[in-house]
Amino acid sequence: MLKKWSTDVLAIFETHASAEKAGKICQGLGFEGSFRVDAVGQSGGLWLLWRQGIGDVVVISATVQFIHVRIQKESEVLHIIAVYAAPTVSRRSGLWAELKEEIQAISEPFIIGGDFNTIVRIDERSGGNGRLSPDSLAFGDWINEMMLIDMGFRGNQFTWKRGK
Repeated sequence: MLKKWSTDVLAIFETHASAEKAGKICQGLGFEGSFRVDAVGQSGGLWLLWRQGIGDVVVISATVQFIHVRIQKESEVLHIIAVYAAPTVSRRSGLWAELKEEIQAISEPFIIGGDFNTIVRIDERSGGNGRLSPDSLAFGDWINEMMLIDMGFRGNQFTWKRGK
């Protein structure tokens, strides 16, 4: 995929790698800059990689569920928040409030994206009881409150299936 399109910034989620192994993988991908929140055992892992030519990259904050960087090249500034939300509601608890604080502190253009591990519409899931969970409803409320825009995606409608 990296050879098909020019990629200056890359976020990788659920890496299952940490420390020395992660460093070798990042170097092998050909990015000069990186910041990693390493996996704990076989759980999580979030990496943000970038090429030197994009400008000065400063890590503003990082948790086990997101990395926030500010990129400046000459007078142009962009914040990127890469999110890998925990796969369980209990471990994700408080994330929307944390991200709200993070976003409200930004006065410059920003992009937030990643794997939020929840849905906002029933058609984003196959099966189930036909209703959104309280967590999904809270996520949708958060998107609306923050006035975010879902940019959509291209590819298979479903990217994951229980047991596979």
